[in-house]
Amino acid sequence: MKNINPLGLFDEHFLPEKLTELKDPLVKLDEHIDLKIFAPILDVVSNKPKNSNNVGRPPFDRLMMFKIMIL
Repeated sequence: MKNINPLGLFDEHFLPEKLTELKDPLVKLDEHIDLKIFAPILDVVSNKPKNSNNVGRPPFDRLMMFKIMIL
């Protein structure tokens, strides 16, 4: 199926602003629930030893991954 409205070069840059104007439920959720209070707990629970070789991809943000799991 042919895409009628392909994204332009800067469309993805303005997408969060457009979603905020349209009352995106994720924006409302972020305003009402402060998930940052879980950051210290997540640091303690998922504390792993540092990689001394600095090899490989750095880990994702623990708080962001927690939000993804909750949603």
